Amino acid sequence: MLSDLRFALRSLAKTPGFTLIAAFTLAVGIGAATAMFGVLRALVVEPFSYPNADQVIQVWSNEGQPLSTPDYFDMRDQATSFSEFGAYNRRDANLGGEKAQAVSSVNCTSGVLRAFGVPPALGRWFAPADEVPGAPPVAIVSDGLWKQAFAGDPGLVGRTVRLDGADTTVVGIMPAGFEFASPWMRSDTCQVWLSLKIEGDNGGRGSHWLFGVGRLKDGVAFAAANAEIKSIGSRLKALYPDTNATKPFFIRPLREEMSRFIAPSVWMLFCAVVLVTLVACANVASMLLARGARRQGEFGIRVAMGASGARILRLVLTESLILAIWGAVAGILLAAYGIRIVAAVAPTTDTRRAAMVLDFRILALLPLPPF
Repeated sequence: MLSDLRFALRSLAKTPGFTLIAAFTLAVGIGAATAMFGVLRALVVEPFSYPNADQVIQVWSNEGQPLSTPDYFDMRDQATSFSEFGAYNRRDANLGGEKAQAVSSVNCTSGVLRAFGVPPALGRWFAPADEVPGAPPVAIVSDGLWKQAFAGDPGLVGRTVRLDGADTTVVGIMPAGFEFASPWMRSDTCQVWLSLKIEGDNGGRGSHWLFGVGRLKDGVAFAAANAEIKSIGSRLKALYPDTNATKPFFIRPLREEMSRFIAPSVWMLFCAVVLVTLVACANVASMLLARGARRQGEFGIRVAMGASGARILRLVLTESLILAIWGAVAGILLAAYGIRIVAAVAPTTDTRRAAMVLDFRILALLPLPPF
């Protein structure tokens, strides 16, 4: 076997043009497929790391239409399919201090972060008492903002900071890597969560400004929860025909909500690079066939000297294996740089960009170079 390996290396070294072109062709196909699989996994296949992520759902009054304040209260009080249910509104806030800055934030009820199922690394979630009008303002900050603005000081929990000119007590710090996924913050990273205090009906049932999010109870099927929401919506339609006649009310899995616009494009690109890989393999196969045809004389001499067909086949396989290894190594290097470029230009959050890493499981799915 070692003699075959040494001969294969010498043989490939004698034809550097063929060797480089064949290895580079394989590298392009393998690199493109590996990089795009990492992007596909991060954006579509496994976009979230929440516990039981399939249980996290988004609630709509109509397609693309958030909830009104009265509708939110009715859904929260009447629905039984959710272990957690809350509402939030996206906004920007001004963080005061030595280095004042604008931060991306949301105002949310206590059920919102609980619905995601990821507890704070330090401190606590919001409590229902924080939502009561007149309660002291409280906030939870992201790990990134905690390290950037507060130098990762664990004593920040319980202290007050200036947010929008008001003294606000920090009650929690979310863990590193936590992503607040929202269809209205697809490319924005949330840095601060403020307790939402809803006073009055905030414009009535015609004012849609609250984004509903919930977590299904264990054992509750999505279809059953959706049917319950629609049933509540039908009752509200009968009670308030002037404002709710055009509100079907429905839920959608948050994973589907976040990927449904980008998934077709990402799948199309992934299929395209898989096709490129197949074309690369076909091209290398043609090159190997042409190389084999030119070596018929060499193979004839080997047979005349007593070499068996199995020995010649083993020699050819060894050369092809070397090409495959070189192509795979070069392809992985190309993929490592390619996925960084894609992550830098992708219109998504910092967490999704960080999740775009090489996943070598794709190598088991790629077609083997022809031996």
